[in-house]
Amino acid sequence: MMLLEPPPHLGRMRWIVQAAVWLAPSFLTAWVALMFWILAPDTVPVWMRVVVFGNATLMLVLNALQLRRWGGFLRSLELALRNIAQGRLEARLPGWLPPGLQEIGVQMNLVSQQMLGYRDQLERRMQAAVGRLRADLDQAKSELRLAQQNLGGVQKNFRQQSELFSGMTHELRTPLTAILGFSDLLRKTRLTELQDDYLATLDRSARGLLSMLNDVLDWSRIEAGRLSLNLERFDLADAVEDVVALLAPLAYEKQLELVHIIYHDVPLQLDGDAQRLRQILTNLLSNAIKFTEHGEVVLRVMKEREQGKRVWLRASVTDSGSGLTEQQRARLFVPFEQFQGGNRHPGTGLGLTIVKKLVDLMSGSITVESEPGQGSTFSVLLEFGASPTPVQTWEHLRNRTIWTCETHPTAGLALSHSLQFWGIEVTSFDELAPLVSRLRHAPRQNRPDLVIVGVKPADLLLEAMQALGSLCMDAHPPLLALLTSASPSDQQEAIDLGAARALPKSVGRLQLYRELCDLVRSGHTKPMLEGQTLLIADNNPSNLRYLAALGRELGASVLEARDGDEAMAIWRQRGCDFALIDYRMPGLDGLGVVRLIRSAEIKKPAEQRTRLVATSAHLAPHERQALREAGADEVLIKPFDEAQLLRALTPRLARELLLPPGPSRLAQDAELLELLCEELPLQLKDLEDAFARGDAVAARAAAHTLNGSAAFYQLAQLKAAASDMEEQLAASAFSGVVAGGLPRLRAALHETLEVIGARTDSENPT
Repeated sequence: MMLLEPPPHLGRMRWIVQAAVWLAPSFLTAWVALMFWILAPDTVPVWMRVVVFGNATLMLVLNALQLRRWGGFLRSLELALRNIAQGRLEARLPGWLPPGLQEIGVQMNLVSQQMLGYRDQLERRMQAAVGRLRADLDQAKSELRLAQQNLGGVQKNFRQQSELFSGMTHELRTPLTAILGFSDLLRKTRLTELQDDYLATLDRSARGLLSMLNDVLDWSRIEAGRLSLNLERFDLADAVEDVVALLAPLAYEKQLELVHIIYHDVPLQLDGDAQRLRQILTNLLSNAIKFTEHGEVVLRVMKEREQGKRVWLRASVTDSGSGLTEQQRARLFVPFEQFQGGNRHPGTGLGLTIVKKLVDLMSGSITVESEPGQGSTFSVLLEFGASPTPVQTWEHLRNRTIWTCETHPTAGLALSHSLQFWGIEVTSFDELAPLVSRLRHAPRQNRPDLVIVGVKPADLLLEAMQALGSLCMDAHPPLLALLTSASPSDQQEAIDLGAARALPKSVGRLQLYRELCDLVRSGHTKPMLEGQTLLIADNNPSNLRYLAALGRELGASVLEARDGDEAMAIWRQRGCDFALIDYRMPGLDGLGVVRLIRSAEIKKPAEQRTRLVATSAHLAPHERQALREAGADEVLIKPFDEAQLLRALTPRLARELLLPPGPSRLAQDAELLELLCEELPLQLKDLEDAFARGDAVAARAAAHTLNGSAAFYQLAQLKAAASDMEEQLAASAFSGVVAGGLPRLRAALHETLEVIGARTDSENPT
């Protein structure tokens, strides 16, 4: 065991070297003494040798002991420093340190004591801070619970307000429906100029009130967090045309051109919230009309991009108004604010704010481009589901010749856009005089099939317009006048002038197409529901009276009921082709009527069932869904106009107009026609049986057979449905078949057989 232990902070070899250096003088002295002992002459006494060697040895031992002692001092100092470094501040240096280290030990003990005091003080402060934090946290939790309770109360109040607004809106929309409806009916009668002006004021006020009601109701839902989307399949063109027809009178009153263009590559059958889209377009268009004093307001709908079954559409509204400054653009979407030079316009100031909220809800975006004096363009980009639909062909007017005259360039472009899409040969004129001159000098065989002119009411007094009316008085060719006016008196004036038909420029594409077909064929039109029976159930007398008048004007035989029980009694006794059923009625409500009628018709073929259209001033998404699940064919929100009603009652009318010519093979071979009518249902039954057995292989084979038959006989609608079914089964068997795939195929087959039957009846009259 070594006499000297090295300190922990030194290695053994390093310690040996340092110890050797420390003891070197003593070793040297001892060595010299030893040499003196050995080499000293004999004359040196022994005692002297002993003294010299003993002193040297004693010096060596004392130095070694001193080294060991100093090693202990250094180990104590090192241990104290390590304790301080590790936070053990209670450790102290001993007091027996040598004078050289004693002062250092005292100072180190003092530092350690001070640090210990600081630590204790810091711990006390930390404990106090933690205590305060815990108290603050407890208080925050208490305040949070109180805030949550208050929030629950606020949300409850918002819900109550929303329900109150919803109820108020329903009650207010009911008389508004009657006001707007009877205004439309009154407008179709002979009125004096003063009466027409009064009626226009009444109509404008009612539409303004309806717009404000919609804004307030939507804002209350937004604030209450209850605004939700109602996803359904809808027709984009119908939605756009409904909005344009609603706002056209406001634009025409200010002598503005209101033009809408849907580009041909835009898919029309979409999956989304049609009602919210209408609200967005309504607010943007009404805002543009409100702040535009002259010129035009143009709505364009174009396809931005497409990916799979999703499509992104951009709807832009451009006006020729006064434009906006940068400061005004920055505050456009702040509620209850209006701009335009400080002039206050009628309205709530919520329109653009609601548009922004709706666009955000639909995961879209909105942009504004505007410069003072240069007008404005509001553009929204929205995503929809694109539903695959059979390609519609417009064949009734293909290769017909129509001359048009439209002095407004954008309106003329939109008109030519539609006519050329229908396969019509269009010759356009910018002025009336060249059209009149060419028509006057054209031989009868070189005249067009139809002449269309777009004019303002004031233009009816022009000499050129009167001359054109005289030339077309005998319907060779017939003249169709498109007016920037919704006034029947203006339309009647155009008819008196010589036009075969006069319509507002906001006319929808299907109505325009039908009018063109009738005018080309016979020069006049006939009621669309002639020979049909229409049952109307509504507990509001004014609404019932208006809808009945509208139905009779469309040529239908009308049956009236004032509640659901009376409606069911009439239906059981007399039946009907169509039924308009109000959702909210005393006793048996509209939902109950729909369920009872559908349950009674469960064994009837689809073509013999009553077409049920539910109506209401307001419906929540779940109420709409309940009506459709019960069997309602369509749902209309009041107020609605004649075009919307006709579209809801007779959707087949559009299909009949747009059906392509019958397959050539069927037209030439009656035996094939009869065989096909027998074979197609059997092929569908094979597919249904395969579904029932869960046999995916047989189902795919049956779908392939049905697809092949449809392709061979050029049955486009049936082929599209069968092809989709075959692709889905090929991709992932039954798991890949979308909901409604089989019902869609059944419906396509049924409609195809209807078309074939109609052709058979027309070719073999009894």
